[in-house]
Order: sequence, then C-alpha cells, then structure tokens
Amino acid sequence: PDTNSTNQNEAIPASRAIYATANLYPNPNNGEFTIALSGITSQSSVQIFDMLGQQIYAAKTGQLSDTATQLSININYKAAGTYIYEIIASDGSLLNSGKFIIRK
Repeated sequence: PDTNSTNQNEAIPASRAIYATANLYPNPNNGEFTIALSGITSQSSVQIFDMLGQQIYAAKTGQLSDTATQLSININYKAAGTYIYEIIASDGSLLNSGKFIIRK
C-alpha cells in the first residue's frame, strides 16, 4: 500500500474552528476594552500588535463551544495610536482580526 497518499475519507477534526465572531468595544478606547467572542470551537488566543507588527499582548481564550465569552483587556500603559487584534486558532489559523484605536 502507498503510505504517502492521504485518505480522502478522513474526517476534519471536530476541534477545528469554522468561524469566529469578535466584537471589540469601545472603539476608540483608552486602552481598556472588551472583546466579545462567539462561534469558536477550539482552543484559541488573542494577540495584539502595534502598527510596526510587534506583538504587545497575548492571552489564551480557552475552550469555547458556540457560546459567547468576553475578555476584558487592559493595555492602558500603551501609547495612543492604532493597534491590530487577531484571534488565532490552536492550529495557527486566523479566525478573526480587526483594528482599534487608543486615545489618551
């Protein structure tokens, strides 16, 4: 048998996230905000980057099962400006992303 071929009937793992909804509020904010997440069916994490691409924050969201969860984040020590958030699945795939503004 050819051990290099893939099984066409192999199931996609149930832990794989299909979609995610993320709502960051308030936006703009002072560095304290909430990200409301739903539709995530796998371990995931939230990462925040500055506009230079440097990661400034990371946290695991835990295991969710089609329920909403809210993450309160405080990065009010960061400078005013535009930042990017990403919701990343445990397999490294991007589930959702967006921009937000910190105003001082």
